[in-house]
Amino acid sequence: MRWLAALALMTLPAGADPLGLVDYDAVIAAHLDGGPETSRITLEGGVVLTLDAEGALIDARDPGDALGCLANGLAELSAAARICPGALSPGGADAVDTAIARLIPVYAAGVRPDPADVATAAERFEALVRTRMGDVLICGLTEHALFLRQFLRTPEGQLWLDNALATPRLPVSDPCI
Repeated sequence: MRWLAALALMTLPAGADPLGLVDYDAVIAAHLDGGPETSRITLEGGVVLTLDAEGALIDARDPGDALGCLANGLAELSAAARICPGALSPGGADAVDTAIARLIPVYAAGVRPDPADVATAAERFEALVRTRMGDVLICGLTEHALFLRQFLRTPEGQLWLDNALATPRLPVSDPCI
């Protein structure tokens, strides 16, 4: 089952939803009113989808803080905390758990064409964590995860998280802090 989740993540376009909840074909069909020559669609919240000449998604970007990027970083930290001794301090683990609990409902609300069920989003997040647990390099955290691990414990990090989660929008992974 882990290989299936990994395969699904590998086939997503650049910047796509890491939980696999967004129906990009339906989102594109609902917003593509300029014909096949249209190459960009800007959605509510400012997320921009870039399409190829046939109208297929090739990139998805959030001009603010990409919720998919946050989900990826938190999944990496959660996976590391489960299998790597000392990856997170008790306070760091609490900050990550709190951020995950806050992210899931906002992420679910931003899924299109219809919002996702929060329980489904939580299950998909857990599947992403399990996929990350299979990464042999998980105890050597990425630069993004190392940054999040420290930043979420600061007042500035909490303010950033408040702002990032203030508005539900299509969850995409790019750009990633």
